[in-house]
Parts: sequence; C-alpha cells; structure tokens
Amino acid sequence: MGVGTLSPNPAQLSHFATLFPLALIFGTTLERIAAESLTPL
Repeated sequence: MGVGTLSPNPAQLSHFATLFPLALIFGTTLERIAAESLTPL
C-alpha cells in the first residue's frame, strides 16, 4: 500500500479490463433472473 497503488500497473489494468465486462454481464444476468422469478408472483 505505497506509491504503487496510486498508479496501477498494466497487469492490474488488464485484469480490471477483463473483470469489468464479466461483472456487468453477471449483474444484468442477476437482474434478469430476479425479474423473471418475480413476474409470476
């Protein structure tokens, strides 16, 4: 937790670039499942 945290290295940027779309897809999938499970009620 030093100066390196202020400027992320390319490895962290690429890791974030791969995880961010997955998080978006996961979030939209959860919302879709929640909506489909709540609509019959």
